[in-house]
Amino acid sequence: MGYLKERIDNMKLSQVLEKIEGLVLRGDINREVTSIEYDSRHVTSGSMFVAVKGFKTDGHEYINAAIQNGATTVAIEDGMYDVESIPENVNVVISKDTRNLLALTACNFYSHPSREFKLVGVTGTKGKTTTTYMIKAILEKAGKKVGLVGTIANFIGDEEIQTERTTPESVDLQKLFRRMADEKVDVVVMEVSSHSLALQRVAGMTFDYAIFTNLSHEHLNTHKTMHNYFLTKLKLFKQLKKDGLMIINKDDYYARFFEDFDNVVYYSLFSPSDFQAVNIKYYNGYTTFDLKAKNYILKDLKVNRSEEYNIYNIIPPIIIALKEGIDIKLLYELLVDLPIIPGRMEKVPVKYPFDVYIDFAHTPNSLKNV
Repeated sequence: MGYLKERIDNMKLSQVLEKIEGLVLRGDINREVTSIEYDSRHVTSGSMFVAVKGFKTDGHEYINAAIQNGATTVAIEDGMYDVESIPENVNVVISKDTRNLLALTACNFYSHPSREFKLVGVTGTKGKTTTTYMIKAILEKAGKKVGLVGTIANFIGDEEIQTERTTPESVDLQKLFRRMADEKVDVVVMEVSSHSLALQRVAGMTFDYAIFTNLSHEHLNTHKTMHNYFLTKLKLFKQLKKDGLMIINKDDYYARFFEDFDNVVYYSLFSPSDFQAVNIKYYNGYTTFDLKAKNYILKDLKVNRSEEYNIYNIIPPIIIALKEGIDIKLLYELLVDLPIIPGRMEKVPVKYPFDVYIDFAHTPNSLKNV
């Protein structure tokens, strides 16, 4: 993640560990920490190395390498490493869950940057990328500076930043958020994958909006059952701010499990809901529909997409635009000029009597929708 500017100020270990419960500490709480690392190869003098057990490697195996590279504080998981074998001049932090510790210390170290802008999280099996791009496009054209974290790339406004995974590791994510906050973004919209939730990459953050697109068979090699898969997704909605808003696809089977939450609005194409698309008419290259809300209706909306699933994808951005006070007339204008998203029904110009599209669809349900 070398493309991100590094933190300028160091921080005392006491500040790095502030308000994190259940820790055992050996050493000097006032020692300065220069960086937080989970890869021993990135450790430099004064770093705090957090040993995390991964799928392929165990960070505890690299503690000696981290110390040789200059780590002055080492965080280990309880029972995973012999504390006595760590030199006395190295601080030791013992945690029951070093993945969670990594995320919480990163939030502290970068001074909780996500508190300095509105944060939108989008989760679900399908539609995350398209939904985030549409939110970004609408808010930017309405005059807001928007950051994006997602599968294709990360953005700060128009600046594209390289990405390796849908949701970066927690330290890398907080480092990116710090830069976004320093560059005065108004809103950050991010894809939140089930893996990132399971691996605690977004722990310690709270969201202003949380969107649930749908749930279908995927990642069961990790989650084993659909129930476990959904419970992992549900973690995002438990990180919503008290005045935040859940935006839930009511046409999906799993929408019923949000009924006990208070701060929910539902959207749909086929079920009566808070925001329902009705009178949908599909044409070559665009779709028209009415968006029926509880107390009003937006008539004759026109969006430059011609797929049913993209009508699902565009409703949450419309809801957020309305909640953020974007002028209705401007919203009508923005919907007809949404950007084409790479690999999402991306039309290829050809000189043949048929159309050619590139699409990321790679599951039976996605291919059926395409």
